[in-house]
Parts: sequence; structure tokens; C-alpha cells
Amino acid sequence: MNLTLGNTFKVNENIKIKNFKEKIIKDNLTVVVTNNKGKTIGYITKNELINY
Repeated sequence: MNLTLGNTFKVNENIKIKNFKEKIIKDNLTVVVTNNKGKTIGYITKNELINY
């Protein structure tokens, strides 16, 4: 996966994706999903949302 740091931001795993789904698609963002300790547990991109 190619990440451009300017197009990424972190969210906690407890945040609901529907709150910012349209922004991810519109701005082609990559979301870094973290747990409560700040450890990266996954990524969400426009491709995952379109295929979801």
C-alpha cells in the first residue's frame, strides 16, 4: 500500500466510520486505525469503502 503522509490521519478503532466516510472518498484519504494504546491495527482507504 502506498501512503502519502499528507493524505493520512489517525482515528481510534471506536470511532464510527460513517462520521467521515464521505470525506475519505472525496479527499482520497488514508485513515490509520489505532487501538486505545495508540498501536496501528489497520488502514482504511477509498478502495475499502467502495468495496464495502
